[in-house]
Amino acid sequence: MDADLKIDFDVIPLAVREVMSRLEENSFRAYLVGGVVRDTIQGRQPRDYDIATSAAPDMVCGLFPSSVPTGLKHGTVTVIHGGLSIETTTLRREGKYSDSRHPDSVEYTSSLKEDLSRRDFTINSLAADGEGRVYDFFGGLIDMKNGLIRAVGQPGKRFREDALRMIRAVRFSCQLGFEIEFKTLDSIRLNSRLIARVSTERIREELIDILLSPQPGKGMELLFKGGLLEFILPELDEVAWVDGVAGKKGLFTQTMDMLEKSPARLNVRLAGLLRGVAQPEISAGRVVKSRNIRRRMGMLEPAEEILGRLKFDRRTIRSVAALVRECAASHPSGDKDTKKLVARLGEENLEDLFDLWRAGWMAAVIPGEEDAVNTLEKQAQAILSQKLPIKVTDLAVDGNDLKCLGIKPGREMGATLHRLLEVVMDKPGMNLKPLLLELVQLWKSKTEGQGD
Repeated sequence: MDADLKIDFDVIPLAVREVMSRLEENSFRAYLVGGVVRDTIQGRQPRDYDIATSAAPDMVCGLFPSSVPTGLKHGTVTVIHGGLSIETTTLRREGKYSDSRHPDSVEYTSSLKEDLSRRDFTINSLAADGEGRVYDFFGGLIDMKNGLIRAVGQPGKRFREDALRMIRAVRFSCQLGFEIEFKTLDSIRLNSRLIARVSTERIREELIDILLSPQPGKGMELLFKGGLLEFILPELDEVAWVDGVAGKKGLFTQTMDMLEKSPARLNVRLAGLLRGVAQPEISAGRVVKSRNIRRRMGMLEPAEEILGRLKFDRRTIRSVAALVRECAASHPSGDKDTKKLVARLGEENLEDLFDLWRAGWMAAVIPGEEDAVNTLEKQAQAILSQKLPIKVTDLAVDGNDLKCLGIKPGREMGATLHRLLEVVMDKPGMNLKPLLLELVQLWKSKTEGQGD
């Protein structure tokens, strides 16, 4: 116990304090453990509130009828109280981890120190009792002071217990601005292959947290140095190796700079991250260079393939893939091109694209000037605010109108509608039903005349 340090227990939600008090009133010990203690000491808002207690799970359920037995096998009960879900776990020691995620067995213990010894990192091995007294058996407070992420005990053992801890080390480093202690980082390199045992969903959630952290570029660099990037994003790992072999700041370094300068929105940072691997010149022959050839071969574009592999939802995949394509393309050169960009990308993705372009400009990845991006953004906003026609569905006529003129459904109708769209993009005033129908009749008569 650190006799000189107490956390301000008044900042802990009342519901959490009430759960601890009820346990203590019934002769059980109760401690706040893990991230809540670390974050409270740092003055940060905790993400979760976890309690370790000497009460067995059935006793916790008896005291809190609204409890949910979320992990009875491992001594965990989720107490629903005061609108919060509070994970409450019995003090325990653990057996082997055959699946590199969960212990094969647990055994309850009366020792707080023994329970904390199974935690991942020293900064997460802290506990606080109901009076705010902090318990630190493994140097977590010193490591917090020195800004270090250090495994509790033997790093290799911790990572073999739960391989996800290796990515968590990177995530904590990016979120807290800490460095990973040398032996811990070295152990990550030695055990990096174990990450293949972890579910894609768990890896994806950690990757999202890294990308949305204050230092996403640093996170990707640590994943590379720790040998994890090879198993998570092998395409980006190749790019990083090219930089390393060349011994200069290349595409990987530029991409990391771009990430650091982009706003903390997931689609923006995913697109910034994947922009590099979508470049055919760095794909080492693994990606077909021509987009048309890829389509004929039935292949996904790199961004779609990677995001699909990581099991992102379809909406995210579509939006990010579109951003990557537009980011790699040249900027629109005129009003009509800008309209086509707005139509292609959709209003919901425009802000992300412009922020991505700005980040690229600041990182000197994408040639151009900030003024050009700002001008394009103003043009796009004017197109949307004036509700100018930019899609076939914006036309004053539809398929039913064209049928009346003898235009056949299918390829002929689609071609006619797109031809009309080209006209009204140049001359929005033409988007009136009588004018468009007259134009179609003119085209039709000319075609029939040529046929005669």
